[in-house]
Amino acid sequence: MLLALLSVTLRWRPQIVHSHSTFAGAIARGLSVTGLLPPIIYCPHGWAFEIEQRAKARTFIKWVERKLSHHCERIIAISEAEFSQGVRAGIDVGKISHVPNGIHDIEPGSIRVAPWEDARLKVLFVGRLDRQKGLDVLLAAAKGLEGITSIRIVGESVASIAGAQQELPHVKYLGWMSHADVAAQISSCDVAVMPSRWEGFGLVAIEAMRAAKPVIASAVGGLAEVVHDGVTGALFAAGDHAQLRHLLTDYASRNLVPIGLAARERFLDRYTSDKTEARVYEVYLSVLGKKASIATSTA
Repeated sequence: MLLALLSVTLRWRPQIVHSHSTFAGAIARGLSVTGLLPPIIYCPHGWAFEIEQRAKARTFIKWVERKLSHHCERIIAISEAEFSQGVRAGIDVGKISHVPNGIHDIEPGSIRVAPWEDARLKVLFVGRLDRQKGLDVLLAAAKGLEGITSIRIVGESVASIAGAQQELPHVKYLGWMSHADVAAQISSCDVAVMPSRWEGFGLVAIEAMRAAKPVIASAVGGLAEVVHDGVTGALFAAGDHAQLRHLLTDYASRNLVPIGLAARERFLDRYTSDKTEARVYEVYLSVLGKKASIATSTA
């Protein structure tokens, strides 16, 4: 990645390098000391220090992020939570711009609907089967609910965790799927569940909201602001499978259509890609304007 970035920069001469995610951000900002790169914009897409880890490791990563923040022009935070986490970690508030994630709109009726005929509450989980995404929390909540829920799991394990892929009669594992197939599963479900233990944003939530589906999610990171509790879905304490079980039981007896429609309205109001693109472009222009003003004053 380092050599590729350097090669492209020297050959193409970009005006900005937009470095997305922790490792790419570390490489680009590290290379900036050579003076060979243009202004760097960094998007952590979830701070590495928010991952479950030992206190010493978290402190060290925060220190690294503070130091590297001096080697980029701007940091894009994809949620208010990520913005606040960066400020609390000691990064200059003037360095961070809040730009919520967004995806392109698709009319719910235009998406293929996967076959899923079931009178029970149709519950969908999409994500890696690892500790972060909290599949074990959903499975613990699902025990005893075979009479009222039908659950589908899209994704596969990337690390071994306790509780992964338990065999329950009302749970079906579908493995990895294409974007189109995931969208079809979302279109078929009654509710999407995101029991993450930490989450910078939560794209699956807005994919479900785009399709007018309610979202039940843990109240962590960006999910706590994407989901309007009690309006477009419901929030529960991370790891609290008893609370999640209560919500699933409640949703199994409710008319979810109004909640789904409210979710779609929130998506259209906040999380479409055109809004994200416009705000990212504003960040680019402000960075280039700053560069131009510095060059003019120096001349």
